[in-house]
Amino acid sequence: MSAIWNALIQYDGDGFLFLFYCAALVWLFFRELDRVNRAVFVYLPLALTVLFLLPPFYILYSKVEESDTYYRILWLIPMTLTVAYAGVKLCRRSLVRGVVILGLILALTGNYTYRNENLLPAQNRLHIPQMVMNISDLIMNDTGGQRTMVAMPVGLVQFVRQYETKILMPYGREMQMPQYQNYDVDDSVYRAVNSEHPDLEVLTSAINQYNCNYVVLETAKLVGYNEQELAEYDLKLIAQTDGYSILRNEAQENSLTDQTDSAEEPAAKAEG
Repeated sequence: MSAIWNALIQYDGDGFLFLFYCAALVWLFFRELDRVNRAVFVYLPLALTVLFLLPPFYILYSKVEESDTYYRILWLIPMTLTVAYAGVKLCRRSLVRGVVILGLILALTGNYTYRNENLLPAQNRLHIPQMVMNISDLIMNDTGGQRTMVAMPVGLVQFVRQYETKILMPYGREMQMPQYQNYDVDDSVYRAVNSEHPDLEVLTSAINQYNCNYVVLETAKLVGYNEQELAEYDLKLIAQTDGYSILRNEAQENSLTDQTDSAEEPAAKAEG
């Protein structure tokens, strides 16, 4: 039961929206008369909440999915819509004044969205950092459009996965999430790529374990390494852009995913 309460507390976060929602839910329970609205804003959320709090349901969910994602059940509750509906209904005698008051309450008790480090000014129509697009395009041009495994700084991975599905990565943004730190996972590539002073021997050993065809590093971290030193570890600099260097791992030049798939298909047909 403690795991369920922890999930609920983590979902609540550090804002006041959850408290507003509870107040709105109680108010609508006693004041809302429309059957359809009661079903949407009262009965359904209450049923989901009861289901969420049941230990047997938590056990069943944990067997199907990771327990760390259990809080996502609460995403089904129309929390923001319920608060807005209750607020407008409560202030319907003076809509303008009600909206102003509720807006001020939410603004003063919430978080300023634009302080989020992941919220960046739009640089293109895709709303993805342009440097991510540049890096991805350079890699795709070098592979001829084939799927490939690329190790890159953790700050780029969440954007790459949105832009280019043919670029596979040995780890995702979960490496930055505290709840995953207690898991027994191999983070050797993550540590090697994101190190302040990359050790080429450690780096190549780690990326070869995951058959990484390329590795992207901040250019400033490669100061002091020349092409000959990189070549000793089967790394070749193919491009530099936006403060990042793209290195091809020559030791894995024949392990591009599409090449592997195409090589396996004839074998499979021969066996058939």
